[in-house]
Amino acid sequence: MQISWIQAFVEVADKKNFTEAAEAMYVSQSTLSKYIKSLETELDVILFDRTTRSAKLTYAGEQVLSYARDVCRDYQIFAEQVSEYKTSRKNTIRLVSTPLMHLYDLAEIIVKFQQQFPDIHLIMHETELKPVLECIDSGQADVAIIRQTSLRPYDAYQVFPLIDDELVILCSKSHPMASRKEVGMREAVKEKLYALQGSVDLLKNALERYHIDFDSINITACVNGFAVANFLKYNDGISLIVRSTAKRIGEMDDLCIVPLKEHPPYPVQALTGKKNTAFTTMKFINYLLTHFRF
Repeated sequence: MQISWIQAFVEVADKKNFTEAAEAMYVSQSTLSKYIKSLETELDVILFDRTTRSAKLTYAGEQVLSYARDVCRDYQIFAEQVSEYKTSRKNTIRLVSTPLMHLYDLAEIIVKFQQQFPDIHLIMHETELKPVLECIDSGQADVAIIRQTSLRPYDAYQVFPLIDDELVILCSKSHPMASRKEVGMREAVKEKLYALQGSVDLLKNALERYHIDFDSINITACVNGFAVANFLKYNDGISLIVRSTAKRIGEMDDLCIVPLKEHPPYPVQALTGKKNTAFTTMKFINYLLTHFRF
């Protein structure tokens, strides 16, 4: 039995016409007919009712069509994986990420992955969310790691949840908010805000879901967490920041974390395109899913 016979069966069943099916497969109609006849002989069943002008499935044909589709799909996946293996990129993973490499021990996890799989070459690039998604859309990257701050669905991608995190308030222990169990988002943004420079756009996206005008708030972007901590310890405002980062910065000085009433989610996810993901890329994603400790 040849895969072309099964492909011809599925094509004729879809087109309901031998001529159109032959054109779709770039073969002559006589060749297509031979494919179908060979498959019927192999299976010892009649797949099409030839007494009608259109290619109508027999009862037997209807019963086996879904299985034939599965065979064709699996063969396509098989062929693509073989092709991927044979190309020069077979051992290369192109990773693009929003500014997250310094968080969650991601750098350590990536280094350990490369040590465990020295034959896989990992190319990494950090940029903002929009160009990250554009890299996946255009095929310039194999996998992306992003932080989702908006309610935007990512239906166009395969999504692999990695880490649950949330936006919180970081402030001095002498700040009036420090004694509160929770603070509302709209009250928080009335304060002078400090944020990490690489996360300002993400914070803007997060505030959009609460219909808060980003341009109306008083915000200062700092290069790193040390700068944020230095401002906060003098009780000069607060920071809206992810909990995982707040914990690290909070260890530097006399600072504390205050939850927001809304508990805005800041999940970290890996994304790939909807197409069949390469074996090496899935190996990397599975490694991330296994080794993240959050």
